[in-house]
Amino acid sequence: MRSPTWTETHRPTTRRSTTDGVMAAFLRAVAESFRRARQRRDLAALSDHSLRDIGLSRVDVQSEIAKPMWRL
Repeated sequence: MRSPTWTETHRPTTRRSTTDGVMAAFLRAVAESFRRARQRRDLAALSDHSLRDIGLSRVDVQSEIAKPMWRL
């Protein structure tokens, strides 16, 4: 069995694969932003009793839901 040549193991990055990677990263970021927005909506819907159970106050929730969906 022969060893692969240098050209077989070191293929140059093509523009398409770079574009695909950038697009995939962008789509992951968008999906994460929507997930975060959904979690913030769910947090806002919790009762004061439920918030106390998890150690949060209504003020904590208000400051969290005031953030834009893309912000951590």
